[in-house]
Amino acid sequence: TRTAPSAVRRLFEARGIALEAMDLGAACRTYNVLAQEDRQVVGLFLP
Repeated sequence: TRTAPSAVRRLFEARGIALEAMDLGAACRTYNVLAQEDRQVVGLFLP
């Protein structure tokens, strides 16, 4: 699992947006849980 560059993490943090890096399976499960809770969620899946 790779993480975003620190400048990108700071940009998201400054806007109150959580940024999580995880493997694909965990990301899909987390996305589905958050969506079921009617939370605002976006997924970005990179190879």
